[in-house]
Amino acid sequence: MAGTAAAGQKRRRPPTFQHLPLNRAKKLKQSWVENQKIKSKWKAQKWKEGLLTTKSFSPASEEVGDEGHGSENKDDNRRL
Repeated sequence: MAGTAAAGQKRRRPPTFQHLPLNRAKKLKQSWVENQKIKSKWKAQKWKEGLLTTKSFSPASEEVGDEGHGSENKDDNRRL
């Protein structure tokens, strides 16, 4: 909970479904919230098991820092 605020990320809010009838919008919003709760619990479980890594880590960021090849990779992408 506090981890996302510390990372500087905005808290994701549920969609409002204003273009739909009120009763349908309420049901969709409730199902969205339940789905997010399930995802959050799953991610927490995987994090505790050590299977889930942080979003800030990516293999691409590791390659850019290796041996100063970061600028060469950027030039290659511009040519494509």
